[in-house]
Amino acid sequence: MFDKIAVPGGTIHLRPARPGDDAFLFELFRDYSTGVLKLGRLSDQKIDELLTTQFASRTRSFRERFPRASWSIVELAGAPIGELIVDEDANTICIIDIALRPEYQRQGIGSAIVRALAAAAGEGGLSAMVLMTNATSLSMFRRLGFADTGHDNAYIELRWRP
Repeated sequence: MFDKIAVPGGTIHLRPARPGDDAFLFELFRDYSTGVLKLGRLSDQKIDELLTTQFASRTRSFRERFPRASWSIVELAGAPIGELIVDEDANTICIIDIALRPEYQRQGIGSAIVRALAAAAGEGGLSAMVLMTNATSLSMFRRLGFADTGHDNAYIELRWRP
């Protein structure tokens, strides 16, 4: 597909995720999951326990549901700043997850990744699964021309066609 994408302020590199990336991926998961748990006034220890369980469950679920998916680490200036999980078939690319560290969000990086995926997509276009509670991502995908096509109890499916 591609391994470099020009973004505002530089070039990001995508590389396959490796077992050594687990700590970074957990921290990334923690970045976007902790806020909701803090609303429940849980102790930091309880939050860590819950996040550890949720991260393991999420990873296992994605691997079971999308066994052919590619897992990439998004790097900027040699440092990991995010992850991209995509599942491809002959005509469609499905974005399973795209996540960036908070300090790299709302800078055009996510949009640049999605545009690069759209350019690489076949006639079937591009789809994405976004948590219903992730208003920032839903807004980005809709701004880029994605339309809602369905949902389950947790995710909204969106689709873009060339």
